[in-house]
Amino acid sequence: MWNRDMKARRSGNTAIRCRVAGLRLQPTAHSPQPAKGFALLMVLIIVSVAGLAGITYMTASTLKAASSANLVQASRAKYLAESAVQHGAYLLHSGAAGPLRNSSPESPLGPFYLDESDDSYVVWAHHVGDVGTWVVTGQGRVGEAVQTVSARMFVGPPDVTGGQTVLSDAPTARIPAGVSVFGSVSVRGRLENYGHVEGDLASSEAVSVAGRHGGEVSVVSAADIPNPRIDGADYVTYRLDGQTYTASRMSGALPRSSVLTRGGSATSENPAGVVVIEPAGQSMPTITADTDFTGTIVVMGDVVIDGSNIRLRSQRGFPALVCDGCVYVTDGTELEVFGLVAAGGGIVRCSEGVVAKTKIHGSLVTRSGLFDDLLEGTHELYFDPDAGRLFDVTTGSNLPDVVRILDWYEP
Repeated sequence: MWNRDMKARRSGNTAIRCRVAGLRLQPTAHSPQPAKGFALLMVLIIVSVAGLAGITYMTASTLKAASSANLVQASRAKYLAESAVQHGAYLLHSGAAGPLRNSSPESPLGPFYLDESDDSYVVWAHHVGDVGTWVVTGQGRVGEAVQTVSARMFVGPPDVTGGQTVLSDAPTARIPAGVSVFGSVSVRGRLENYGHVEGDLASSEAVSVAGRHGGEVSVVSAADIPNPRIDGADYVTYRLDGQTYTASRMSGALPRSSVLTRGGSATSENPAGVVVIEPAGQSMPTITADTDFTGTIVVMGDVVIDGSNIRLRSQRGFPALVCDGCVYVTDGTELEVFGLVAAGGGIVRCSEGVVAKTKIHGSLVTRSGLFDDLLEGTHELYFDPDAGRLFDVTTGSNLPDVVRILDWYEP
């Protein structure tokens, strides 16, 4: 009995345990489901992000390397372009500018190579503005990089006056009381100063000082005094940069209404704007009131300056006025010159009692005198270092003393 009961209990307990176990193995509606493939998804996302980051980094590095290479090429091309400009300046300075004169962007000089690579440069140039002014352009090429640089420069001829404001070959040269010279005076003869000279006084014979002066007084050898020979005939047909040009001609007076005034004298056939004024009958060549002229006036004899508000300006490398005889001024004349004046007989009065006013920014070169002793008024000369630099118009070689860069720019 006991055994049956015990078996019954055991059997019942086993059934109960089985039911309980079965219940535990059966999920309820509220039990969470396991996330199938979640780990794989996370791995794929991480791999994708890491790959994208790697690709982005490699792309950025590649672009940066390419950009750096382009920058190096552009910098080298620019240096080559600057070398080309220096090459052009050398050609101008050495007087070997013949091929450069005929160059252009379509037909430059070059290519020139600095080493065994394919890196190269070309150069071309052209005149611009005033005589003696050039624009030299260089272009460098390195791979696909091309850089262009230009420079405007003035090709300066030698100084024929030696830095003197007044030069004369007169046996006796006098500076009257009404004359002020803001520069130096040198005479290949006897010098007498009754005016006001701020600079040095030099003579090959003797110096008499009755006026004022601010520099040294010395007697030197004639060989130490510049002796420029400025002949008007050399400018009738002149040579410049290997080319031959012809001056314009007119007779009588140069009035303010002339087409040759206000820069009208300079043309492609006459770039320096040289004008030869010839006598009209018995009348001397005359420059009248209110005349504004740019270029070079050439007179084979005497010339009369008659009137107020007269301005003469020279082109670079050329004189403003070349007169084989005397420069006569009338009463009331007001003359201002920017450039060199070469007057064989100096500046004199037309008649007694002439009161005039002259001002020269440059140099005065004479052969037989400076100023009329009885010329009244005020007469001033101011030193200009560029005025004495004249091209050699007889040979046309125009070997320069200096090449001065005016502007440097990248077009």
